Amino acid sequence: MSYTDLYLRAADQATLAAVLSAAGIEIAADCGDGWALDVIGAILKPTGDLIVIDGRTVSALVPGSGWHANLRLWGAQAEARATAMAGLTIDPPPATAERIWAQ
Repeated sequence: MSYTDLYLRAADQATLAAVLSAAGIEIAADCGDGWALDVIGAILKPTGDLIVIDGRTVSALVPGSGWHANLRLWGAQAEARATAMAGLTIDPPPATAERIWAQ
């Protein structure tokens, strides 16, 4: 079986949910017929500052822009669903993705 893996970024959770829903993919589920979804949400980015938490010095983090998810597609509707995600697909895919699908 071959898979199409997409890295998605929307302005916010509501936008992501609306585009997914229009393609027959529900954000509240993690998989369905011909798809699997991994909602990541906001990706935290270091500010460059250090802070102390519970006596440990750590990098301060802030949410980056957008709401992120990984989508794996297969089967008869894969191509149509990938096309429906075109406006959200990160292309080229991230060189160092936060999370990836198992091989």
